[in-house]
Amino acid sequence: MRPHICQGCARMILMYEDGHDSYEIGAATNNSQTTVLKYLRLHGVTIRPKGNNPNRRGARALRDDVLARYRAGESAAAIARAINRTRERVRQIVIAADGTYRPPRRKHHCSPVCATLLAARDASPSGHVTLTRLAQETGIGYERFTRAARHHAIETGLRHQCTRRCTEILAALTAGVSPTTACKTPAGAARWRSYHPDWPWFDGRRRPVRA
Repeated sequence: MRPHICQGCARMILMYEDGHDSYEIGAATNNSQTTVLKYLRLHGVTIRPKGNNPNRRGARALRDDVLARYRAGESAAAIARAINRTRERVRQIVIAADGTYRPPRRKHHCSPVCATLLAARDASPSGHVTLTRLAQETGIGYERFTRAARHHAIETGLRHQCTRRCTEILAALTAGVSPTTACKTPAGAARWRSYHPDWPWFDGRRRPVRA
């Protein structure tokens, strides 16, 4: 017994017989391709083989549509809603074509954290901001400053300025003292090594080469 044809199924059948594919029918009726094909088969409609679409719509058209929207700057979520697919499917299409995928974007709303960071940058002669120090002075979380600095493209980090301590460590290293002993701790040795990579660093098991 053939099931009763409801108004929605009748519309799907008419569109399919007019040459539309399951992708277009799904987008028009807010259904997935799988649901469209299921109801078409349920009502005895013969499904066309892949590639025999009169309108030449299908996987290639879907791919071209997704890539055009994505490269124009549209988000994956908006594309997924427009083509009646999931955001994961959009991501798969983009990665297969371009090899890269930009992370989801969140609209940035400037907050007092941004104002504090920008004020610190303007007060610095070099335009450089040390986030750790700023977080300690203001009591604001370091991660919040990190996000704000990334958005506003503010140069961050710690710039080393040589002191008497540097002279003492260099003299000890030149005399053949191990980095851990000269810098008191392994962590200190690693820090000063990043500041002065040209110093005569060695692992303590061999002496630096002397001229």
